[in-house]
Amino acid sequence: MKLGRALSLGRLSLRGLLTAWIVLLTGLTTSKAEARPWTLERCLEYALADNSRIIQAQISIERSEAALQNAKLDLLPSINLYLSHYLNWGRSVDLQELSIIKNRLTQQTTASVGASLTLFGGLRKQSEIRRNLEARAAGESSIKEARLETGAETIKAYLSVILTEQLLSSRRESLRILETQVGKVRNKVLCGALQKASLLEIEARYSAEKMNATSAEAECRRACLNLIRVMGYDGDSILTDTCALSKPVLRENEFDIESLMLFHPTLERLRHEMEMNRHALQSAKGLLLPSVTANASYGTYYSDAAEAAARRQFSENQNPSITLGLTVPILNGGTTISAIKKAELDFKESEQSYRFACQDVELLLTEVRDDCHTLWTKLEAATADLSLNRENHRTALAMLDNGQRDVSAYLDAVSNLIESDQRYWEAHFNYILQLRLLEFYETEILGDCHTCSDSSGVALPDSLQPRKGNPD
Repeated sequence: MKLGRALSLGRLSLRGLLTAWIVLLTGLTTSKAEARPWTLERCLEYALADNSRIIQAQISIERSEAALQNAKLDLLPSINLYLSHYLNWGRSVDLQELSIIKNRLTQQTTASVGASLTLFGGLRKQSEIRRNLEARAAGESSIKEARLETGAETIKAYLSVILTEQLLSSRRESLRILETQVGKVRNKVLCGALQKASLLEIEARYSAEKMNATSAEAECRRACLNLIRVMGYDGDSILTDTCALSKPVLRENEFDIESLMLFHPTLERLRHEMEMNRHALQSAKGLLLPSVTANASYGTYYSDAAEAAARRQFSENQNPSITLGLTVPILNGGTTISAIKKAELDFKESEQSYRFACQDVELLLTEVRDDCHTLWTKLEAATADLSLNRENHRTALAMLDNGQRDVSAYLDAVSNLIESDQRYWEAHFNYILQLRLLEFYETEILGDCHTCSDSSGVALPDSLQPRKGNPD
């Protein structure tokens, strides 16, 4: 008995150990998956998957689709069933005998089916269908427009995070270099090789660089929070991929502005809205035209004043009828003229909005195209400046160690190196941002992705590729 209980307890403990190992391995796998860095493509996919602006545009499309279906169904004839029961006590008229009935309860039941169809209504229903078709197309363009704006904001926010992280890394590297030099200068002051003023000067610069590093950390956190806001991410932080700012390549293929202008979602939406207002104007002008309607009905009735049975009366009192109606508008208080005037003003306003948007989009695309080459030139200049300041820093450091230069000259070299490093990464960020925006515009608008790796270009030499942080 005791042996069996011991074996069962052994099995339970073994099973518990296996369960614990499975839970532990699952937790490790989950943590590794969560620690996977967020690439730019992954951030774009996440931001565009569940975006509030895109959802609003989709709701607008569904609303336009419902209005379109209602406008199409309005072309069909309307069919109605009418049923009424009439009670009267006192004096009434017998419609069959044409006699007066006094002080008697009379009842009458009427049933009929009627159909109505507008044969011609100034083409207002057809204009309404076309207007709703344009409204649906405008909603589809709004989705593309929302995707374009959200993607551009995500690209800028993502690269801003990497830029702030790179600047923070540079600040920390500068802080480490200064900390090393503070120790060296302190030893030289203790040995009498340098005056104490040199130690105070480099310590002051070290304290200032600590403040700069703290500010860089705050900027990095703000950039990360901004990316989370733009993406609509539920987490508290995002691990970015630092390779997004590496090895810039000069873009040499042409930027097709005409095609982007033709298929730009903002201009597409405004074109559809202009067509919507044009059809609304046609519908308003249709109010001036006469309308022709056709009505058909088939009914019967029963009255207790007649001696015949109800079933027989319903069978004999059948009354089919067909009516054609013509309505000619003559005077309606000026509402038709006001509606036409308002529709004309809306159409003219949409025309002007489209023209102004064409100018703005063309200017934006032209600036993006021209800035790409300008920013590449600035990046080359910033790279050359950084290379020179690195060499100057190494020379100043060697002369400081040999006692050929004082601390002030070395700190000037450090300041120049930090400033040139910051200028480089800012130029690097601006160029990569412009390049990514160009690629994203072409992918979203034209549906054809032209990446830098597929295009021929000139890359920066490896000797001019900056390392993370400042060198010793």
